[in-house]
Amino acid sequence: MGDGDSATLERWFVSMNEWKVTEGLRIPIKGDVAWKLVSGDFTYYQWEILQIEYNTKDVLHGAR
Repeated sequence: MGDGDSATLERWFVSMNEWKVTEGLRIPIKGDVAWKLVSGDFTYYQWEILQIEYNTKDVLHGAR
């Protein structure tokens, strides 16, 4: 947490708060990233998957 000389190593976690079934697969689509601080959890990022592609060779292995 922080940067430079004042940076500290803190425990953190990623939560998955919302799921969706697409093409028969259940995937997490929303969640939070937070530090577990002595003063309480500090959420510093909220994520959401808006689009997904799979079985795409260009993405998995690079363009050929």
